[in-house]
Amino acid sequence: MAVFNGQEFRVSGRSKKDAKFKAACQILQSQFGISNPANVSNMSVLSAEAPNGDTQALTHFEFANSIQQLVKEKFMELTKDSCYNKYKVLAGIVMTTNESWTDYKLVSVTTGTKTVKGENLSVSGSVIHDCHAEILSRRCLRNFLYSELFNLRNGQSSIFEQGTSGYKLREGIRFHLYINTTPCGDARIFSPNESDTGLDAHPNRINRGVLRVKIEAGEGTIPSTSEDFGIQTFDGVIAGERLLNMSCSDKLLRMNVLGLQGALLSWFIEPVYLSSIVIGSFYHAEHLERAVFSRFK
Repeated sequence: MAVFNGQEFRVSGRSKKDAKFKAACQILQSQFGISNPANVSNMSVLSAEAPNGDTQALTHFEFANSIQQLVKEKFMELTKDSCYNKYKVLAGIVMTTNESWTDYKLVSVTTGTKTVKGENLSVSGSVIHDCHAEILSRRCLRNFLYSELFNLRNGQSSIFEQGTSGYKLREGIRFHLYINTTPCGDARIFSPNESDTGLDAHPNRINRGVLRVKIEAGEGTIPSTSEDFGIQTFDGVIAGERLLNMSCSDKLLRMNVLGLQGALLSWFIEPVYLSSIVIGSFYHAEHLERAVFSRFK
């Protein structure tokens, strides 16, 4: 409990630090009309479009703050009193259902930072290769899209409607990706001490914009060499070849070109794209933009 100007503010949190933060946010909101300024000032929002439609449309920062709270609160709810309530990378996908981006539905909440070892591959398809949080969120989204297609087929309410070449999203349906930190790969190739002026101080360095692969069963990425572009075989990986997994930056770039739906769903629905990417902290604007869309020629 916190007391400010004689008014009591009662909160709860998974730690004393978390409870103090919530109390401070309540006081700022109640007394000064300020909504989580600490979170907002450290966020980056990459948006393919802006909310519109009415005078109640949120600003980008207000929207980012709402998305972050939605994902974090759901994670805390799911992991309350659990040994799994800690994370390094937290991601989630949120669906908005109106043009002003004020009606939300949480589609996925995921955590993860590792990829599988080559020796643990399965020919039965029972092993997930890439367990990075943002990649898992996209997998959850595809399951959600399948369920919505089944709803449409069964005459139930669905986010899809008939389009010119298959089914398409209904008017106003948008998807937004939240990640609490910069995705691995090209977007993350900068020094933490580098000031975020919006400009890359060394744009012509050879490592800018190159494809990168994740370190097998570890964290971080390395540049992909010409040898990596050959055909990777199951027996080769089992024999000791390094298992190659695209970095999250490269996968996000691919999603922004081809869509989120994957190859199989492409037979039935029109491409589904992200309308925005919200980064919670540790980002550099130019590196992030280059990594997820501007390096595509």
